[in-house]
Amino acid sequence: MDTTPAAQLRRISTFSHLPEAALQNAAAGIHTLIVPSGRMLIATWARVPAYLYLLKGCLATLRDNRQIHLRGRPKAISITHFYPGCRQARTLTRCWVMRIEAAHHQQLCRAATPPSPGEQPLHGTATAASRHPTLEAPEPWLRRFLESPLLQKLSKSEWQRLFATLQPQVYAAGSHLVSSGQPGVSCYVIRSGHAMVQRYGRTVAHLGPGDLCGEDALILEGPRNADVVCLKQVSAYRIKREPFMAILLATAVRNTAAADLHGNHVRLQIDNSGIQRPAEPLDRNCISLQLPRLREQIQELPAQPVYLVCGGSAQQRALAAFLAAQRGLQVYSLAAADAG
Repeated sequence: MDTTPAAQLRRISTFSHLPEAALQNAAAGIHTLIVPSGRMLIATWARVPAYLYLLKGCLATLRDNRQIHLRGRPKAISITHFYPGCRQARTLTRCWVMRIEAAHHQQLCRAATPPSPGEQPLHGTATAASRHPTLEAPEPWLRRFLESPLLQKLSKSEWQRLFATLQPQVYAAGSHLVSSGQPGVSCYVIRSGHAMVQRYGRTVAHLGPGDLCGEDALILEGPRNADVVCLKQVSAYRIKREPFMAILLATAVRNTAAADLHGNHVRLQIDNSGIQRPAEPLDRNCISLQLPRLREQIQELPAQPVYLVCGGSAQQRALAAFLAAQRGLQVYSLAAADAG
């Protein structure tokens, strides 16, 4: 079988009637990807937008839980983005996928005349839209959540592991996304809608698309310390404890022995006394962190120094380091052996 780009394009009914010159002109923007079984389909968001066609193999869509097994002509994978660089499909077998860069695909579509229905787009029947699919811009929550410094540290394999576990949830206006005093078994990323964080009857923060909430209880291994109330209907993705701890927290928290940290650094000393102390540093190389004001104080830290979190419990140090890493700060947590 001829595996050249032009020959593969002829297998697609939309382009099968095009002259050889048109197919050869588009060849520079065509690449064949071999994707192992059990993977999300990846085409990094920051790169050139592209359209995908399944050439060989079997995959499943996540939106409607359908299996797509290739029989005959290639199928257009023109389904919506799940996150930048990931489409809502998972390979069930080893798959061969043809990637056509957007500019070359548009050139081919302009040259094509409407053929008889052939390939089936994964989200519906063959229509003009399947012959001329459109690229969807990333949703606002994706930009906010995934452009955070912490999330950008993840490797491709870690992206695969994390996003394969996300569970979509919908909460009505007035309902609780998180309830104070309840055990923490998961955290949430808000996809749409808005919510407010309340502690002791006082609103302390507002949340919108892309914001993460509920992680404190996972890290501290204790009950929820606040209520998160939906101001309108909220669509969110649920992240269970196991992937959060193994991927996000492990990426954020770097434990170190005091002797191994060379050069200038500022110590972040966790204060468990419950005594309200001044906000200024204990000295120029040590800043006191009070748990009730932890988030507020982390937001006020300058971006330049290297920070070492010490004092408190291992869980409290991990929380402080996680919040600092979300800001993109260079932070380490003192290893348990040196923490006393």
